[in-house]
Amino acid sequence: MRWYVLRRLALVPFVLLGMTGITFFVSQLIPIDPVAAYLGGRGAAHSDEAEQAIIDALNARWGWDKPVPERYWIYLTNLVQGDMGDSSHTARGVSTDLANVVPPTIELVVAALVIAMVFGIPLGVFAAARRGGFWDTAFKVISTLAISVPVFWLAIVGFTVLYGRLGWAAGPGQLDIFTRPPPEVTRMVTVDSILARRWDALFDTLHHLAFPALVLGLVIGFYFARVVRSEMVDALESDYVRTARGKGLRRRLVLYRHALRNAVIPVITLSGLAFGSLLIGIIVVEPVVGWPGLGQYAFMAATRLDLNAISGVVLVISLAYVLANLAVDLMYTVADPRVRDGMKT
Repeated sequence: MRWYVLRRLALVPFVLLGMTGITFFVSQLIPIDPVAAYLGGRGAAHSDEAEQAIIDALNARWGWDKPVPERYWIYLTNLVQGDMGDSSHTARGVSTDLANVVPPTIELVVAALVIAMVFGIPLGVFAAARRGGFWDTAFKVISTLAISVPVFWLAIVGFTVLYGRLGWAAGPGQLDIFTRPPPEVTRMVTVDSILARRWDALFDTLHHLAFPALVLGLVIGFYFARVVRSEMVDALESDYVRTARGKGLRRRLVLYRHALRNAVIPVITLSGLAFGSLLIGIIVVEPVVGWPGLGQYAFMAATRLDLNAISGVVLVISLAYVLANLAVDLMYTVADPRVRDGMKT
């Protein structure tokens, strides 16, 4: 197990290097002057001495006046030193911006995954236990519709109705304007509120977190439910379940102790794909609800052609996706003894 983890960790730098290369060279295909994009204009007035000095400084730092391979080497050198460049729309370092926006996104992703599992796994078991019946058919129809609806459309319509019309959902942001934020420790308001014992702030941020987490969690939850249902149907027809029924065990015990234990293993694999879907979902959901996370930052960077910020977002998402899949592989070896025995051989 130790060597398996070390081998997987050794691959992480190469994956990130490949992602930086793809992102960098694709960005070079955009027909835009990087200096002009950074300065926020269509072009640069080279006759102005002050502006020319800024252009010279940017070219010296990032090599924007040099060939693309040399420019990429300069980018990697700065990246190794922790320098992702400055954002043109925030006028701060991209690494500083990412440190501010990643924690709120972690809150949202964790909450959505919890909702997806708590909602999806029991729903899949419920449908499998009634396979072929009315509720199973209704589950198939509803789940197909749920995973077919675009997440951004669901977020816009849901936020308009629940917040704009009914007033049930909280407004944009993490806290109401009248709620005093807790002291920043982790930059995750839920955790910081607990650490500071600010229960008013905790309940307020949970209210703001509920809608975007539900939108993302319910959609992913239907994916979980469909996989659990399929695996449960196979498990319920297996010999060991028939043996358990023949022994006279209660139906609930057969479902949850025997069938679900094996059916839930593929959900571990699916959770890695679900994590990737969540990272895509936050980019379209966070701007709708005003959640100050990585998705809203990526949306602003894309609309303003902030190349440094876009590269930083892609790097963070790539790292998160690689680490999530590594965690999935490790959990899979723990949950499935056959995989663990295969690693030993």
